[in-house]
Amino acid sequence: TTNNRYSIDGRFIELNSSLKNAFDFITKADFDIFQAKAIHKMCLHLTMQEEFLIPSLKKVPHYRISPSCILVEAIDKYRGIEKMVALLNGKLQEIIVFGDGMNDLKMFEQAPYSVAMGNAVEPLKKIASYITADIHADGIEQACKHLGLI
Repeated sequence: TTNNRYSIDGRFIELNSSLKNAFDFITKADFDIFQAKAIHKMCLHLTMQEEFLIPSLKKVPHYRISPSCILVEAIDKYRGIEKMVALLNGKLQEIIVFGDGMNDLKMFEQAPYSVAMGNAVEPLKKIASYITADIHADGIEQACKHLGLI
């Protein structure tokens, strides 16, 4: 529930310096992953050619955030949306999802209508139903007006 990324030394951030400002990297020499109460996301230094070394990756949601790093995120956003729609007695065909990152790709692939923010990654824009303005330029409001929601 934080932006913290823990490691026992500074090697990960040295190898993935492009992520330096994306997360709060904390070096903790005594960090023991097996003692962690909960792990919500995990960054792995792993090239595409090395992914076969961890076969269990096929079983968990993950996406590449750089040529040498993947982010494992053990959630399925769309499944959560479906549960919420069911609780509200809504209609699945009326779901509209918004996103901008690779972690939204699976959700975009499943949703009946998807809106990519102007600042979204290219793979998301390629499959989006609609591309709106940048998140910082009121893109959500623009999309909602375009769709007749407001």
